[in-house]
Amino acid sequence: MPHAAGDVQQLRPRNGAMVTVDLPGIKKSNAQIAEEINGLDPDTVNLSLDDGTPNDETWAVVSKHLMTIKHLRLSGGWDEMLNDKLPLHWPLERLLIDSSGGELVQYPWITKGRVKHLILWLTCNLRFDGPTSDELFRRHYEAVERGEKEEEGFKRDDGRFVEIVNLLQLVDEDRQKRWSEKARSAVDKE
Repeated sequence: MPHAAGDVQQLRPRNGAMVTVDLPGIKKSNAQIAEEINGLDPDTVNLSLDDGTPNDETWAVVSKHLMTIKHLRLSGGWDEMLNDKLPLHWPLERLLIDSSGGELVQYPWITKGRVKHLILWLTCNLRFDGPTSDELFRRHYEAVERGEKEEEGFKRDDGRFVEIVNLLQLVDEDRQKRWSEKARSAVDKE
C-alpha cells in the first residue's frame, strides 16, 4: 500500500539508512529474492521488506545472511498477509508491521513482549490468539462438506459459482465458541 513520503519518513529509524527489499509475488522468484538479499551488507541494521512478507524459504535466506537487524519494517502488500516467522537471533529493537489485516500474530518477540518498540501501521483485525487464518478456512470448508454450513456467494453470468468466505465472521464464530467453552468450564469448576 503506497504511503505519502512524509508518512514513511516519520517511521524510519534515525540511526542509519533503511535498506529496502521489494518482495515477492509475481515480480520475483525466490532465487531472485535470495540473490538480492545475499547482495546486502551482512551488517545491515535497518531493513524494510516491502510488497509482502517473506515466505518460509525467503525467511531462511534472510535469517542466514543478515544477523544484526535492529529495526524491521514488514509491509503486508496487496494481499495484507503476514508471515511473521522472523529470525529469533536478531537483536531486534523496533518492529513496524504495515498494511497487514486479519492475520494471527505468532511471533514470540510480539506475543511475549520482547520487542521494545512495536508499531502497527495501517493494520486491521490482527489477532494474537486462536487458530491461523488457514486453519479457520480449513474448518469452514470441512463444515460445508459435512453440510453443517452453506456456501455463500453468487453465480456469475457464465454459470460458475463464486464463493465468498468472510474471515472476520470465521474469527468471530471461533472466539464465541472458545470463550463460551471457557465460561462453561469456569462455571463447572465453581
